[in-house]
Amino acid sequence: MKDATLQQTAARILVRLVHTLAVLGAGLGAGACSLVVEQSASQCESDADCVGFGAAVCSAEKVCVSALGAPCATNQECVGRLGPDYVCVASESLCKSLRSDQCQTIVGAPASDDALIVGSIGPTGGLDEGIGLPIENAIRVAVSDFKEASAAEKPRPMVVVGCNDDSTPETGVAAATHLVSIGAPAVIGAAFSGITLRVKDVTVPAGTLLISPSATAVGIGALVDNSLVWRTAPPDTYQTQAIALYIDQHLKPQVVGAPPLKLAVLHRGDAYGRDLSKALEEELILNGERPTDASNASCMLKSIYWPPPLPVTRRNALTIVYAANIPAITSASGAPTIVGSPSGKPVTLMMPLTA
Repeated sequence: MKDATLQQTAARILVRLVHTLAVLGAGLGAGACSLVVEQSASQCESDADCVGFGAAVCSAEKVCVSALGAPCATNQECVGRLGPDYVCVASESLCKSLRSDQCQTIVGAPASDDALIVGSIGPTGGLDEGIGLPIENAIRVAVSDFKEASAAEKPRPMVVVGCNDDSTPETGVAAATHLVSIGAPAVIGAAFSGITLRVKDVTVPAGTLLISPSATAVGIGALVDNSLVWRTAPPDTYQTQAIALYIDQHLKPQVVGAPPLKLAVLHRGDAYGRDLSKALEEELILNGERPTDASNASCMLKSIYWPPPLPVTRRNALTIVYAANIPAITSASGAPTIVGSPSGKPVTLMMPLTA
């Protein structure tokens, strides 16, 4: 029976081949270009008939179609047709690749139909890979620990799809869009606040949990997000409390005589820098009053610090420049300038970059 089926399949292929060659030969003889059209009612009876078309399967209409566009019911079907990095997306019943231009790291095997797919987004390449790679490695360790700890209970296999956001919001959004399209119910990331706030515009509408390991912008805590945006790092309000204490206890005593303390606060122009500067303004007591008090009008200058050529994530989020016994702090071309400091060189306090 099997031999008869193979003979029938071979006969159909031969008939189509002869027909194609005859049409092609006629076209060449006429000295013109020809379009070869398959005229038979059906192209295939089974997937085996479509081997010559590459990654193709036999559809319900008996036509060879791309395996990517063919309906699927299980991950194993997609793995068998296209390779180990494909899954059957239940919401569409279509095979899709776990990989994309931004997402090239796969941890685990997705062949099992109950595999849990978790995405990660971070700067795993480029200038900030020193931040992103340790986070991705920590995820690998967590997956391994989870597998070992629950081995006796036969848990669902976990698959992590790691994506590089290249420290830009646009790339992060592209990565998030891919992760949502393959049905990831949760995404770890992003590392930076500005990117996290952009990525959530993709994940929240899709009902996907987003949890950042290091985003600290104050505004993240006030999002209307259906409780789908989380973070494991404290907000910037904790940093500003420490900064305010430093100014009061370390900088203020260096002011000689009666002149007030004058500050220039430079901050990045993204969500992280703006929120950090605003939180400091709400926390700080400058010369006995809030920085926004009229008495401090000439004592505090706020300016966006955005100099080339480094990308935004390599610039300090907040820089405080202070000087004692100086006439004024002015701003020229967007850059704070200390004018006339008879007491010596001004001191710069550089805040460490986080997120």
